[in-house]
Amino acid sequence: MVIRLRIILAMIVFLFCGTLTAQKIFTTGIPSSIYMVPLSVAVGDFNNDGAFDVAVTGQNDLDGSGQLSILYGRGDGGFKNKIDLLTDKYAVDVHAVDLDNDGLLDLVTANKDAQTLNIFMNQKSGGFKTKDPIKVKGEPRFVSSGDFNKDGRLDLVVVVGNELHFFKGSNYKYTGSISLESTPVAIRAGDFSGSGISHVLVRFADNASVDLVAPNDLSSKMTAGIIKLDMSTTPYFARLGYINEDDFPDAVRLGAGGKSVIAQLSSANGLLLTEQEVIPVEQGTNDFVVGDFNKDGKDDIGVMDPANLQILIYLNESPGSPVNKNTSDMKMAVLYDADFEKPNTVNMGMLAAYKNASMIIYDPSGNATRTYFEFDADLPEGQQFALEWNGTDANDAKVPDGTYVFYYRLGSIVVARILKK
Repeated sequence: MVIRLRIILAMIVFLFCGTLTAQKIFTTGIPSSIYMVPLSVAVGDFNNDGAFDVAVTGQNDLDGSGQLSILYGRGDGGFKNKIDLLTDKYAVDVHAVDLDNDGLLDLVTANKDAQTLNIFMNQKSGGFKTKDPIKVKGEPRFVSSGDFNKDGRLDLVVVVGNELHFFKGSNYKYTGSISLESTPVAIRAGDFSGSGISHVLVRFADNASVDLVAPNDLSSKMTAGIIKLDMSTTPYFARLGYINEDDFPDAVRLGAGGKSVIAQLSSANGLLLTEQEVIPVEQGTNDFVVGDFNKDGKDDIGVMDPANLQILIYLNESPGSPVNKNTSDMKMAVLYDADFEKPNTVNMGMLAAYKNASMIIYDPSGNATRTYFEFDADLPEGQQFALEWNGTDANDAKVPDGTYVFYYRLGSIVVARILKK
């Protein structure tokens, strides 16, 4: 195994030690009525006109039916028109993905009460064509996609209770399930290892552990390798975007209780979070999207407002002109709460499919205080390890009191937590 030092710039942007910005970045939200109780939202350019659109699912406010609305963006933060499609009751999650590789984003909804999935295929002639519903063995809560068997087709993964159900690409027939220790509250799927095979990140409501699930096959007897990523406090899945004028990716996440959306910015060198803006939202918000809604090269935030049956677009007014966006290989960020009452412990795993991993503690200036390891080679299969930082540097000398960043990278997944010495 080859060990070499490399300071990774991509992800110390996702820290919780920053100060609040002196100047607001985002405007007051621009409202667009949707005439239903929104349950989930996805973003994408669904008609390939260069302007970002949103797809919203929920319960129709007039007749109680399941509804999927696509709001087509004007390119200035507003929407020019929308189309409404029926879903089975009720679409509690929507996922945007190009299922047939035709360059158009399709939509998949998870319909809890009906115990089905709906697939809406985007048409080059305009609009969406509805496929026959896919029956699910139980109540689906979340849906995502990935190539879990490396056959070049996108498969679907669905949360049902405390299980992940898999549906094979092309015909989307149920192939098997994997049981988890607890009930998920969010999933993200993707090729995080760069191996061509997708894995699933799972977050839970009742513990600080995030599971990384690697299915071994797609069959009725399927099994999976599962490792845990745990930094002792509450984890959040962040959406990535380019908020300010530098070319380092920033992070956006929900605040506790769905009462705010928090934008966390990288500094000019990408190593240290220097600013953050908290956007108050209606309590009960559980979903948001990040995208450039006014075509100025900087990402904005779209937030569901269930209390007022609307979508709010918060336009980005950060100063300066956007530069070329960094082609970072980062695909997923897991941010842990800066709870200084909890010990400075981590419990991390590794999987053989990944080719690199690193664990580094950074000081407030962005310098590496202690490097535990940096692997750039095949990793051991299913290894789990735990450690606690005792406030020392690489020479076991005590470091000054203050806040530091505990940072773990596995492939294109980054996990970070601010801790206190």
